[in-house]
Amino acid sequence: KHCQGNPKFNFHKYMVRALEVDFKKVVGI
Repeated sequence: KHCQGNPKFNFHKYMVRALEVDFKKVVGI
């Protein structure tokens, strides 16, 4: 990981991606 300077940003990006996947699953139903 070359972007270890800002773990909060990476965590936020990961959360947004996870939420997008969950949202797509719900919409896909």
